[in-house]
Amino acid sequence: MEQLLARSKRLRDTEAATLNMQLVTWRDAANANEAMRAGMGDALRTWRQP
Repeated sequence: MEQLLARSKRLRDTEAATLNMQLVTWRDAANANEAMRAGMGDALRTWRQP
């Protein structure tokens, strides 16, 4: 019984952590995408062929 309770808690903790990571991704995706686009634009504007 104790092993079942421990396994159940591990599964719940894993599911909660996964959901929290997904929520953070959804929350921060727009800012991260904008920063990446800005960085790519700067890199393309300043790139010189070696």
